Amino acid sequence: YNMQDRCPRRILVLLALGFGAGILPGLRLAFYGWFLAALAICLLTAIALRRYRLPALMAGMAAMFFAGLSLCAWQAHPALPEAGSYAVTGRVDGEARFRAEDNRVTVYLRDVHLNGERTGLRAYWTYYPEDPEAPLPQDGQTAAFTARLYHPQGQVNPHGFDFRLYLLQRGTAVGLSGAKELTLEPAGQTQPDSLILRVRRALLGRLRTLLNGEDALAAALLLSERADMPEDMTRDFQRAGVAHVLAVSGLHVMILSSMVMLLLRRLSPSPLAMLLLTLALLLPYCLLVGMTASILRASVLLTVLLLGRMARRKVDPLTALAAAFIVVLAVRPLDLFAPGFQMSFAAVAGMILLGDRVRQWTQRIRGNVAQAYGMTLCASLGVTLPVIYHYHRVSLMGLLINPLLSPLISLLLPAYIVLLLVGAVCPPLGAILGR
Repeated sequence: YNMQDRCPRRILVLLALGFGAGILPGLRLAFYGWFLAALAICLLTAIALRRYRLPALMAGMAAMFFAGLSLCAWQAHPALPEAGSYAVTGRVDGEARFRAEDNRVTVYLRDVHLNGERTGLRAYWTYYPEDPEAPLPQDGQTAAFTARLYHPQGQVNPHGFDFRLYLLQRGTAVGLSGAKELTLEPAGQTQPDSLILRVRRALLGRLRTLLNGEDALAAALLLSERADMPEDMTRDFQRAGVAHVLAVSGLHVMILSSMVMLLLRRLSPSPLAMLLLTLALLLPYCLLVGMTASILRASVLLTVLLLGRMARRKVDPLTALAAAFIVVLAVRPLDLFAPGFQMSFAAVAGMILLGDRVRQWTQRIRGNVAQAYGMTLCASLGVTLPVIYHYHRVSLMGLLINPLLSPLISLLLPAYIVLLLVGAVCPPLGAILGR
């Protein structure tokens, strides 16, 4: 903070803006070698001008700009093999999906070999099995087959789906179509190799049993699993403007951290112990839900706030948001173009930038309902532009429903967790609670 004008300088916010501005052109520019050289020059300039705050800040923003440009260009323009038919070998990565409408199986492969040569690529593999009842490939199995390799197509129509970017955001650069002479090793594997996937599958199965098959909403809210949600339910959430509650986000992190604090309140743990316990809970949960941008953003924000509490320092919310912005994009720069990432950060930015003013207006009205509506309005205003750009509509009904959903979700999530715990100890009682 600047003691003279009592206004935070928010240097990290400016660096985050430079970083994001660099990522934007990186999606189209491929000559990232030049960007690395320019980044080194900017870093040397920042060091040389460290005595002068403004020039050093400008050099730092330029360095962050070229860093974002380099990272994005490196991930957006990998070297690709030529399209054509290949003998493919690779390991199944994650859950295979079967779509009953057209009997199509979709799988991700890692450590892909083409005609016996290692590529280091991750591939998106689709095929149509001759027997729809055949077992799906399992995570960790080695698949060998002949398929056609293709380069995913980018956006064709204005505002159309960008399939290439969708795959690149998942670390996938090429597509494979077909499964001629398919063999899977080890044969007969029925469980994924990944412990996280086995736990996730077990939790989903337990929810399905305890809720007697009516587990679509629970799976979406608790584990971000929306594959089994009926289309009409998903459409209803979208039309009502509340589809964001189906994505694991900051609300989930807040509820989990509040449960930890409530359970440990009588023990009066130190700030360091609270930080370690919270991280020990959040890390497995982030892995279970797939490390989405919204859960990473919320986890980084909570970590920064707990670190500030441990250091007995006041944390500026906008600076904490900028730190989360840089951390998430440093690992996955292409997430900047994802609707979920944009709406997640825009909603929090709206609450931070507009929340104080709205809180002053709503203090005149007693009760928490007016404040809840006020904060929801701030978040909704923050996401207005991303929603219009990606979905071409804004739901006014969402402004009315959102404040009612937050307390309901805050009750449902702990209830689902208690249901899983009770069902593990006493399945009959768990079935009663499930009903």
